[in-house]
Amino acid sequence: MTLLDRQLALMPPALAREIGSASPRPDEVIDSSGDHVPINGILRDGRAYLFHSRYAALREAERIAEAAAPAGCVVALGAGMGHHLRAISRRADRIIAVEPDAALLRSALSRVDLADLLESNRLTLVTDCREEALLGTIASRYVPGVHGALRVAELTGRVHAEQQRMHAVRGALGRAIEQLSDDLAVQARFGLAWTRNAVLNLTSARPDALPDLRGHTAIVAAAGPSLYDAIPALALERDPIIAVDTALPVLSSFNIRPRLVVSVDCQLASYHHYLCAGFPAVPIAADLSVSASLFCRLRDAIPLLSDHPLHRLFGHLGLGAPDVDARGGNVTQAAVDLAVRCGAEAVRLVGADFSYPDGETYSRGSYLHRLFAACADRLSPAQTLHMEFLAARPGLEPDPNCSSRLLQPLLCGYARNMERFAGTLPVPVTQDPGRGVRLALPGRSVLRGGRVSEDTRSSPPVPGSEIPARDILNRAGELFAAIHDRQTLLRSLEAEAPAVLLAARALMPPITSLRSKDPDAPADELVARASRWTRSLILAALA
Repeated sequence: MTLLDRQLALMPPALAREIGSASPRPDEVIDSSGDHVPINGILRDGRAYLFHSRYAALREAERIAEAAAPAGCVVALGAGMGHHLRAISRRADRIIAVEPDAALLRSALSRVDLADLLESNRLTLVTDCREEALLGTIASRYVPGVHGALRVAELTGRVHAEQQRMHAVRGALGRAIEQLSDDLAVQARFGLAWTRNAVLNLTSARPDALPDLRGHTAIVAAAGPSLYDAIPALALERDPIIAVDTALPVLSSFNIRPRLVVSVDCQLASYHHYLCAGFPAVPIAADLSVSASLFCRLRDAIPLLSDHPLHRLFGHLGLGAPDVDARGGNVTQAAVDLAVRCGAEAVRLVGADFSYPDGETYSRGSYLHRLFAACADRLSPAQTLHMEFLAARPGLEPDPNCSSRLLQPLLCGYARNMERFAGTLPVPVTQDPGRGVRLALPGRSVLRGGRVSEDTRSSPPVPGSEIPARDILNRAGELFAAIHDRQTLLRSLEAEAPAVLLAARALMPPITSLRSKDPDAPADELVARASRWTRSLILAALA
């Protein structure tokens, strides 16, 4: 067996096939450095652009590794002959080497032995340089609470050799890391609340089916200021309305009864929306991690399983509950997903402004308006409280297309997520005219061979067989008990057993939250604390 074959055998099959079948680049240059190690590069315009130092490749590799330290996980841009990867491995736990050219990887693996790093899973090679692929790889390999800092190390010669190509890869990598950082910030803030609410809600949730909307156009009512303008038309609508929880008080005040209400926020505010609306007798579909007060008050609420690993674990252990796509970060996108899962043949968005038109934050009649009206006095009238709330939103700037409308990075991100999500759906999504940002929505989505693609969300889900919550929690508690230190956590993240892997992933948000509160705590202690806390929570729920 050749060196290349031995190393390919240690990789995922798809990646091994891609590298193994890559044709050699005719412009690749192979040379030897002054310290007698192989180096490579490419020939362009009669000049050799070497990836490593011609005189001291190993010393250069040490400099790259030192610049990236201290870090538990390093993303290396460019692989070259891997000398810098070897140097980084002496200082970091995990290395993710991003090299867009499989032919160059084939050449390097034919000459340099990195088998020990590949076999130990400390080195991951990446050729797919799309932003979403990079995000998925980094998120699966980098465990912040265990690995600590994440650094990027560039092989300068590789970047300079193909500047346009590598700069595009660098941009995608930067956006992926930025998105990962935002996700980790959310985990740090809400990780403990997600876990606590999911465990407590499991004991009171009653899995049930969502309403059947086949043959209908579903109206998703969001809580932007334009919702108030649309109330007269909504009062005459015959199509079923799916309301986000923030919009429920507005609709209830005009006796508009939605067919379904959706909640995904783990904060107590989700409970206040129903409190203002008087808890109307309409079906409530709530993410399993919403405020536990909501599930206690609404005994018939339909639990939803998002992509949170703890939800996936409960589903794997037998919780029969509908799924929801909450990856967009906002409840409006989750409501659209549920409308399609219920069989709606089309979706209309009402009140989805994704901006602040005329300086308004939410539709009149929302929970926020009632709160500020109750808090107002002569020195701080309600309008002042609204303006202070608006001014506290980070990153506000005028919309260049409408001077009376304000934009915010978070809302703009939600809008982009909604546009991308609509493009994956088998039914058309449209947006009613309003005062907010106009979304670029496709008229008909996911066309393959001239027909709308089939999708598993095309009919309302049927609840699975109900396994008692006590049995589900007992089994989950046993899995968490087995993960008690850094090494067992990392081994569990590589496990082939789905339940073990999901349990390890479910500990990530609590560990991230604990790390944010105690940044100097040893990784072993953080893992043990997260495991003990989760098991204590389960025992309390079962008591």
